[in-house]
Amino acid sequence: MVKKIISAIIVAILISVLLLGLLSEEREGKVTEAAPSITTQITPTETPATATQTTTVIKKEEISFFLIKPPDKPITLLRGREAVINLEIERIGEFSEEISLDYVAIKPAQSNGDELLVDINPKNAIPPSRVDVKIRSNQDTAVGLHELLIYGFGGGRAYTLSIPVVVLDRSYFFRVYGVPELFEESKTYQLNVEVIPVEGFTDNVELRLVTEGVSASLSEKSGKPPFTTKLNITIDKLTLWRNTYGYVIIQGEPRGGRLVILLGNEEVREGGI
Repeated sequence: MVKKIISAIIVAILISVLLLGLLSEEREGKVTEAAPSITTQITPTETPATATQTTTVIKKEEISFFLIKPPDKPITLLRGREAVINLEIERIGEFSEEISLDYVAIKPAQSNGDELLVDINPKNAIPPSRVDVKIRSNQDTAVGLHELLIYGFGGGRAYTLSIPVVVLDRSYFFRVYGVPELFEESKTYQLNVEVIPVEGFTDNVELRLVTEGVSASLSEKSGKPPFTTKLNITIDKLTLWRNTYGYVIIQGEPRGGRLVILLGNEEVREGGI
């Protein structure tokens, strides 16, 4: 009985070994089997054309220049005073040459006074740069509108800047707005009068009216410049007769500018002469 069981076990082991061998051979065959190779050859039907492009580059002449920027604010001087302004010299393009600076001072026409005295520092510069221009007046400098020409030249280029300079002999002045071309009788007109300081004048100014042939009043009779007052003018038929003249004068204390408005009376007729 025992021998039969052992024989059966041995037979079972042999059968198992045989089956494992067959399975192993089948697996190794699947792994090592080479897949069929497919070679595809693509032959172009057209040969692409080779384009030759020629580009002609024309080099333009570069802009090379310089300019002098004008001051931001107008220049007003009292007699015997001076002012310093800063001028910017800008470079345009690749300009890199040294330029020389000079000036010409032109006084008001038909004036017997002196011209402005000017000093430029430095007188030679390479843009971009900044120069200081000192403008001086003396007690004999002509009152009115001067023209200061600042010009620079160098590197085959030149540039001229015109700067207006007003010279006054008062520490403040008046400017009036809204004056009508024609004043009618028995009507009141309102004008704006601005009191403008010179060189930062800030003292209090007392205003005074002198009139002839008209009635006038000021809304503000004093103030620290700059300030604005309203001038009311009324033309009265009883005080302004034909072929006579009236006037309004505004004066200030301390002594400064003076505003004079002259009014002429003309008879207006309707119809023909």
